[in-house]
Amino acid sequence: QMDVQEEFETSFKDLCHLLQILAKTIENFSTRGLFTSAEISSMKRELLSGTGCCLARLLTEYCLYRNNVEGARALTFSHQDHNSTPAYVSALHFPSFSLQYNPAEGGKQKNPLQHLRESLP
Repeated sequence: QMDVQEEFETSFKDLCHLLQILAKTIENFSTRGLFTSAEISSMKRELLSGTGCCLARLLTEYCLYRNNVEGARALTFSHQDHNSTPAYVSALHFPSFSLQYNPAEGGKQKNPLQHLRESLP
């Protein structure tokens, strides 16, 4: 059974490789003029909101775990369902997440990114 460190390293490598492959593919499409600039922009948005979003979530959760951040339980990722399919039939579909801050009862509401900045070294 893998521990958290091993799981993170495996997932991180896989997502980084996938992100690089997809980014290079989009760059190649653009260089060859195979798609319009609007289509290329759409592909880049899908890449960032899909694979990029998964990578950001993984890194954030791992940093919270590694640094044993107090108040980390107040941060949650909620799944964003856009009720849409990728622009291209062959495109990969990744879930999209948004970071939420849920203060303890009676606690003050904060911007989740501000909470991360204050919590992580």
